[in-house]
Amino acid sequence: MGALWRAALAGAVIGVAEFLLFLYAPGGDLARATTMVVALPVLGPLACRAAGLPRWPLAGLAGAAVMLGFAVVMLRAVSLSELADLGAWPAGASMAAIGATAFLAGAGLVVPWNAVMRVAVVGVVVVAYAGVWTVRDTIDRAARVQRLADSGVPLLAPSLQAYRLVGVDEQAAPWLALDYRHWSDGSAIAVYVGPASVTAEQACASPLPKWRAAGTARCRQAPGGAWVRQDGRLHTVVAVQGGALVQVESERVGEAELLAMLPTFRPVTAEALLRR
Repeated sequence: MGALWRAALAGAVIGVAEFLLFLYAPGGDLARATTMVVALPVLGPLACRAAGLPRWPLAGLAGAAVMLGFAVVMLRAVSLSELADLGAWPAGASMAAIGATAFLAGAGLVVPWNAVMRVAVVGVVVVAYAGVWTVRDTIDRAARVQRLADSGVPLLAPSLQAYRLVGVDEQAAPWLALDYRHWSDGSAIAVYVGPASVTAEQACASPLPKWRAAGTARCRQAPGGAWVRQDGRLHTVVAVQGGALVQVESERVGEAELLAMLPTFRPVTAEALLRR
């Protein structure tokens, strides 16, 4: 059993080293991936030798090969970027677990154990990696939550009883885009929340999304300090709420109803926004 623990420890060290290369190796994604692949057959035997494993050159190369093979399969379910989005500690721990299990399997193939031990070790590793596919959605969701929490966008959302949140776009930082639909008639409301870097009047003159033509509509101030405009059927309301700039707009919901939504904006967590 001592050799098992030493193999797992060597693999965990390799997993952390590979994650550090992913974070800090120079170059783009392709260059860093190449560095990680090239480093594996070098670091593997060295780690196994330091761990005192028998047949350490073969154990190191076998562990590196298994880790590379598992990585190719696993990255179809969970990417390294998604793991990194979980945060440094969870991602580093995940890579350590990948390395530990890979080197356990590699050692199980070449270290002189009995046949039952070999089959048991390799079987446990295969089952563990197969389980990753069953939690793919959970990992993806956790990565999105962490990415949204770290994005720096103001986390505010309206409380709309008659509407359901059907879309969250956190990719347009520093703006957060929310898409709401009415439960019964399907009326759509688009909500944008961002830093109050300009006044509501200025934002009204150049509404989001930026690729949309601003049109020739004039902005006017509504009671309470909000600014409103109408471009054809599209009603847009812009105001500062909770220290953030918010814009709500709809083609089927009128100006009065949009204005009534402004006081309902409240701070919300990233997890609550993505729980739909």
